[in-house]
Amino acid sequence: MKNKGPGKKEEGSKGGPGRRKNYCKEHLLGSLEYVAGSLRKSQTKKEHDNFRKDNPDLDIPSSSTIEYRFDSWNKAKERVGLEIYEERPPGMNKYSSEELWKFRKEVEEDFGRLPSESEYEVYRRNREEDLPHWGRLMDVVVAENSDD
Repeated sequence: MKNKGPGKKEEGSKGGPGRRKNYCKEHLLGSLEYVAGSLRKSQTKKEHDNFRKDNPDLDIPSSSTIEYRFDSWNKAKERVGLEIYEERPPGMNKYSSEELWKFRKEVEEDFGRLPSESEYEVYRRNREEDLPHWGRLMDVVVAENSDD
């Protein structure tokens, strides 16, 4: 069975900020394929979400919804045969280890401890500067603990 791609948004459709729409898996996978076909490449989550924002008339689920339903972004991409990036795509490693260490210490000072993922994501969204995602920040914590 072919995956069902995005259609036009229905008037009054549920969903919206902070609310997950109940998409079937075929629609999620079809949307993933549709965006990749439109971009002519296997997209990152950021590229997927930017395409979604640029096409508000299409019923394209967010990357976080797809990731949630398939337990990971890459598992969903594997299901439709899209390329998986083992390393971050070129240009994605914009923070050096030293910058991540420095930033981690600043965050710990602001919170008085290392915050939870959800606390950090709220903190990150409320800042004007472009800050690393939680996973990148945790890479530094893992590296510190593996040196013991």
